[in-house]
Amino acid sequence: DEARRREVEESRQQRITEEIAQKIDLFIRSRRRFNSSQPLEYACDIVTIERECHPEARAVIAVYDGTKFSVASNCMAVRVQYLTPFQGEDTHRVFGYFRCGCNNRWHSAATWKDKWQKCKKCEKEVYPYEQHTLEIRDATCTDETQNMKPHDMSRCQRCSELGRLCMPHMYYASHT
Repeated sequence: DEARRREVEESRQQRITEEIAQKIDLFIRSRRRFNSSQPLEYACDIVTIERECHPEARAVIAVYDGTKFSVASNCMAVRVQYLTPFQGEDTHRVFGYFRCGCNNRWHSAATWKDKWQKCKKCEKEVYPYEQHTLEIRDATCTDETQNMKPHDMSRCQRCSELGRLCMPHMYYASHT
């Protein structure tokens, strides 16, 4: 039936557009001049995004203008609209990657929508530039359990706001 085929094709196109939007978001947040302490301030040149990220970037950005992205009045630059890439439920913890202006990098299995962690080197509040859903893994693996690092509650915005560990059942460092 023709209506069903159109519906399936529209759904497929929406998924493709969403995937391109996620790729553009990561491209912007991964730029050398992007400041993870102030993610809403950096404006990336649209021509650069089209050339280095995706040729259909301008059209996809137009679809998400005002939601995921903010296009400058001259239509030549774009900003991200959110502090973090993940914009799901506030109750969902995700895996995130951080890059501070002092060149310190780290990752954490305790990142949240629009929440920062403090850099251990310079104490700046830094938002993750990339986030992914957590994968369930078998924690009985020796390498896995040996590589677990404590969650530093004193550097986590969500822990500070809650006044306790932001995630259950995790090896963590106490406030010091």
